Amino acid sequence: MNEKNQEIIDANKTQLDRHPLSNSSNDEGTDAIDLIFNDIASFLTGSHGLLKTYWVYGFLGGVVWAVTIRTLQPESGWDYHEGWIKFILVLFFIYYLAVYTAIWNAANKYTGNKVWSTLAKFAVIIGAIPMTVNLWKVFF
Repeated sequence: MNEKNQEIIDANKTQLDRHPLSNSSNDEGTDAIDLIFNDIASFLTGSHGLLKTYWVYGFLGGVVWAVTIRTLQPESGWDYHEGWIKFILVLFFIYYLAVYTAIWNAANKYTGNKVWSTLAKFAVIIGAIPMTVNLWKVFF
């Protein structure tokens, strides 16, 4: 094996040893947990970009939620006093609280046309108001 190939192999081994999901560290699992929290923090601070945050997490995430809720809805309608329905609504609220926070922060970081960041913030406000009112009706 020539010297150049050995350097590449050594560099790859070093990267693998430092990978967060690698078991070679002394604190097994700590790096993986750090990676997850770093990804969440990156998302919440708007570092994923306005386009991805709005359309992937906001819009497509909303489609997934709508299909899921529609699939679970009984023919007789929702009885909002059932515990499992409240649980789903809390998960929905937590998801959108995170998404709306991420969209708002991504809009603050957006360097393109200000129209898009303003419209994104307007969409957050328009979406958050009815969601909060409905959540209030269910729990209070």
